[in-house]
Amino acid sequence: MAYLYTPTAIKRLQAEEFLENEIQLVEHYNLLPEGAQTGLDASSTGSKYKGLTTIYLDPQMLRHVKHAYMEYAIDNLTSGAGVKLHLLEVSGGTAIASTDEITSDTDRSRLTVSTSSLLAEMGDELFIQAECTTAVSGGTFDLVMARLVLIKGVS
Repeated sequence: MAYLYTPTAIKRLQAEEFLENEIQLVEHYNLLPEGAQTGLDASSTGSKYKGLTTIYLDPQMLRHVKHAYMEYAIDNLTSGAGVKLHLLEVSGGTAIASTDEITSDTDRSRLTVSTSSLLAEMGDELFIQAECTTAVSGGTFDLVMARLVLIKGVS
């Protein structure tokens, strides 16, 4: 039940008065609460960073989710190097979402995450992993930001 306050009256609003998903809530879950990871090695291929923090997917967190995406930023990527980011589940290491190869600096890019994939992993934990896919001698990169964003429709 919602109430609309006006200077002269209080009107009681019913759920039927809202369009479907007219009220939306955006939730951000930081995948790098320890801060930016700088100077990650891009001189050889393979996993270069595994998130120290996990996000638990509980039923209430996923209630009313209509859209989800991973937001990320890569900086100071050595020319010629390539990096991929993966959103993985802890128990089996299955990729929920993975970027295409990133070959240049990004500024707050987004990758759609399937809501059905999130629902299938309910009760599990997720973390971020950075992988070097194309190595360059002496290469490095910075993982500046990574977070999971859930958009919920609550009307």
